[in-house]
Amino acid sequence: MNRKISLYLVCLVFLVLAASFVSAPAAGGGATGGTYSRDSSGGGGDGPYFYGLKCLDTGQLTFKQRPPINPVVIEKEDGINFTVTGEWKGTTFTSEEAEISDAGTYAVFDPKNGNKTVECPGLKFSCKLVELNIQNCSYKKDKVTVEFTLTGKGTSIEDIEFQFQKQNSSQSLKYQKNVMISTGLNSVFLQERENGSYLLETTSGSPVSMIKATYPRCIGEHYLYSKLNCMEREESQQEEVIEDKYDESSFKEVIKDKRNEPLEEKKTENTILKMIFFFRKWFSVN
Repeated sequence: MNRKISLYLVCLVFLVLAASFVSAPAAGGGATGGTYSRDSSGGGGDGPYFYGLKCLDTGQLTFKQRPPINPVVIEKEDGINFTVTGEWKGTTFTSEEAEISDAGTYAVFDPKNGNKTVECPGLKFSCKLVELNIQNCSYKKDKVTVEFTLTGKGTSIEDIEFQFQKQNSSQSLKYQKNVMISTGLNSVFLQERENGSYLLETTSGSPVSMIKATYPRCIGEHYLYSKLNCMEREESQQEEVIEDKYDESSFKEVIKDKRNEPLEEKKTENTILKMIFFFRKWFSVN
């Protein structure tokens, strides 16, 4: 009998301990307003969360947050706060490009889940900042000359694709430095000038009617292109002929003025003047 009672008491104690363990609250908790924590993957579910914080070299910021907080305000290391422009898709926020330019540590405010910090690499390249414009296109026979400008951090003329539309034809010739060149293009020459301006010269085998430049790296939300009709260059104006002050008429006038001088002096001077006239004529012809 005593043995049964002892066994019963042991079982009862075990059940009480098990119930106490199950009903104990789970350890944990989030940061409160005014505190900062590094982001770590996780979150989700029906409750509030804030995770997936990333900063890209395009100047973009992205994260997941519930509830979504607008506006999105971040703080630089120097204590300056600013608002980040972007788009919410459900609980996922993605900022526009070039919103964060400088490298460093940034804090994103979240009074519900606690503020979090993220390291940003600094802006390396953004299609949002690329400016590509063709200024002039001209041709003479099969030689094409294109003047264009390209600006924006991280841009390169090697990323530009040029398309030359041939006259009276649907065929276009393509060129991208170190990437591709159509069979009809030869002797492509690219020169950097100043203030983001460039010169391109090539021979196309036949006249072109239009030039189009695109930046394939930015095809998508930021489709960048510029196009312009190509005009035929006019004939170069003939060089202006400068009259020689020692022309033949002047020479005759000099001879006439020397008639009254002694014979030997006149012969010597006449010979010198003839030599001068002859050499100047010879040099002007050659």
